[in-house]
Amino acid sequence: MQARTHPVTVHVKGNGNRLLRCWATVTQSAWGIKPYTAFLGALRLADEIMLESEVARLEPVDGTG
Repeated sequence: MQARTHPVTVHVKGNGNRLLRCWATVTQSAWGIKPYTAFLGALRLADEIMLESEVARLEPVDGTG
């Protein structure tokens, strides 16, 4: 399988207390993923999905601090 790369914009919002909320929208078909279907196509999930995460602790890249 060949690796695929595509630009994705990740949005980040902080609450001032070192907690960051991140989200991005990804189009599955752009990555070679066929959106899920069931019941002979009666149930279909959207091609675009939103990925969300929260980061509670950040450490410096160089390991200090």
